[in-house]
Amino acid sequence: MALKRTAVALLTLGFAAPVAATAQSPSDDFTRAAFAMADLNGDGLLDEAEVVNDTIVGFVAVDDDADHAIMASDLDPADRAEMAAVDGDGDGRLTIAEVMDMKLEQFRAADTDGDGALTLEEVLAYDRAN
Repeated sequence: MALKRTAVALLTLGFAAPVAATAQSPSDDFTRAAFAMADLNGDGLLDEAEVVNDTIVGFVAVDDDADHAIMASDLDPADRAEMAAVDGDGDGRLTIAEVMDMKLEQFRAADTDGDGALTLEEVLAYDRAN
């Protein structure tokens, strides 16, 4: 369940995992690793296409039964409340469309300089603030 829990964290909580508002926390290390994995072209930036790809990969990792939905019953109890915040229609399932809408909204909010790409620093700042 640890892999699934990590994938849910990527899908539903900021761009990485919940982080404490500290200068450097273990969650910062997780964010750095997740950022590096999502940065497919290795340019040190996450563009919208890379965020879309990363969201799809994360969704597929959690959707064990390949029914194109993540059900609350598939998750650890701790993740269910977080899921409810993303479940736009309140039907108890997350679709790729709901997750993608949330991730792209986060992308736009984190892109503080408005250049259409996220630096690691923008992602860390967004995660710490949220």
